[in-house]
Amino acid sequence: MISNIVSIFVMAILPITASVPEQGLAFYLVKGVSENKEANVSGLDNLQVEKTPLLTQSDIISYSVSNQSMILTEGALTKLKGVSIGSSFVVCVNGKPIYAGKIWSPLRSASCPEIVIMVPPGDNTQVSLLAGYPTHSYFIGIDQRSNKAILEALEASNKLK
Repeated sequence: MISNIVSIFVMAILPITASVPEQGLAFYLVKGVSENKEANVSGLDNLQVEKTPLLTQSDIISYSVSNQSMILTEGALTKLKGVSIGSSFVVCVNGKPIYAGKIWSPLRSASCPEIVIMVPPGDNTQVSLLAGYPTHSYFIGIDQRSNKAILEALEASNKLK
């Protein structure tokens, strides 16, 4: 009897836990935002993101606040390089959106007024998060890369350097 109750309870909570967002820091790709449209314009709460995050805290070896860069695992770098340049992403902590930006490349000549994840050439696993590209003077908005929730999540997982 008790095992039946436990089974019913487990079956009842499975759908709930399957829909719980990634805990900690996670980078999600945005659905339906074209390369030429800024994700921040839509408002973070109105953006539809993919169900599975592109990157999670487990993909990050370390994060440097002083130069706003992160060292990724090789698997994470492979995932990042598989994304189209210009794709929009949202950084979330415990499922709450903090900021949006674009996946970018140093080989791209176009400017970007958002925060960009700069995909490095070759096998370099250090990825920069830049406020505007090619320089900070192109950035429009509030820089949330050092948001308190992000830093707390990174500190809790011993990723902050």
